[in-house]
Amino acid sequence: MSEEAKKSYTEVLLKPPTITIIKSKIVDSLLNFLNPYINSVIQNPKKVEDVVEELMSNSNFISLTTAFSILLINELSKHYEKFENIVNLLQESFKKINEKALHYGTNIEEELSILMEHDIWKLKQILLDYDTFFEKMTDFVNKYPDEVKRYCIAYLACLILLLAILKVSKFEILSTLVKMLRKYAEELESYLVTFDLLINPLNEEDLQTAGKFKSISELKRFLNLEESK
Repeated sequence: MSEEAKKSYTEVLLKPPTITIIKSKIVDSLLNFLNPYINSVIQNPKKVEDVVEELMSNSNFISLTTAFSILLINELSKHYEKFENIVNLLQESFKKINEKALHYGTNIEEELSILMEHDIWKLKQILLDYDTFFEKMTDFVNKYPDEVKRYCIAYLACLILLLAILKVSKFEILSTLVKMLRKYAEELESYLVTFDLLINPLNEEDLQTAGKFKSISELKRFLNLEESK
């Protein structure tokens, strides 16, 4: 991986989630910028990784997400004492998305739950103790650059696929988009657990307990990663 590519993936890893819960010109600019990439995925959902790679190579994307991140952190910092309001905003947003999917004959509630868990977890880490988050994630980047790339691809694929689902009404295309979303949401879920263990390492006793779980859902419940549901 080139240094330039490594920098781009690191930027995405350290930034707040880009699921939009506030309205602004920056958000509108970001969504407008993403439109050609969303349309490409609608035309060929199975090429979503190629689309994400192309997106990540565009310096304008990093600039827009940086501007959005500053806006989001400033907004949330003002109201962090009511963090449950942020959770409610995400829940309401994802509920509307799933209602749209249900209307056209498919259900993405589980995938949306994974995305919400990821977004809330990441926001909490950034707002509660950004120094620790930055230190641990930077160390992860240096040790496992390929894994960072996979995380970014999984997360951005989920984002692009989700936005694509909102634009589509034809069942055949929608079902393919949902199938791809399910694939990348499952991958994102595994990274959520990995990152939580990195930020909040278990003691020896809890580590032994965690090792007995047979599913990632059991492990997430043990780590309290499903508290937002």
